[in-house]
Amino acid sequence: MVPAALLLLSVLASPAVAADPVSVTLYYESLCPYCRDFIVGSFSEAWQAVPEIMDVTFLPWGNARSVDQPDGSVTISCQHGEQECYFNVVHACALKMAPSNSVAIDFIVCMESNGQDTQGCAAQTGLDGAALESCAVDPAMDAEMLRLRDITDAADPPLRGVPTVEVNGSQHPQNEIISDLLTVVCREYQGTKPAGCP
Repeated sequence: MVPAALLLLSVLASPAVAADPVSVTLYYESLCPYCRDFIVGSFSEAWQAVPEIMDVTFLPWGNARSVDQPDGSVTISCQHGEQECYFNVVHACALKMAPSNSVAIDFIVCMESNGQDTQGCAAQTGLDGAALESCAVDPAMDAEMLRLRDITDAADPPLRGVPTVEVNGSQHPQNEIISDLLTVVCREYQGTKPAGCP
């Protein structure tokens, strides 16, 4: 009986098994109501519960379009107008300027939750609101936005709308990913499930 007791004790005392984090890529646009619902709902629930097992990439391009101009410049137009183009760039600036991806993600969640309040969300997350606003009107950000366009255009399969979310490189099952990201992330994680998993 002693060997069985030792086996049980070793199983109970075994350390947690770590694994690679689950990749979560969000294709979205800043003023899309469905994107907002996902970010402040299903995404936020997962992000608050198990950020340690998530490797998150936000791509604020969505359904935007770019047109090359005769003078060599590029004009970008967005589904929800100029304000959306501006806030897409604010989000992209946060992703570039934040000291960590977690801070940038927290800023974007705040922006989506609070009517795109750049100054308030910057203060809440420790970012420089004035620097973000300056960045958002800097023509140099056009190249970054075109990089986000190229990544979005390369999605496989191509996006049929936004939000579109990939988990570990797959868009399937999209309806479940959108409605219950936490369950999908926990199912995909190959290590010992953290306490935040259902």
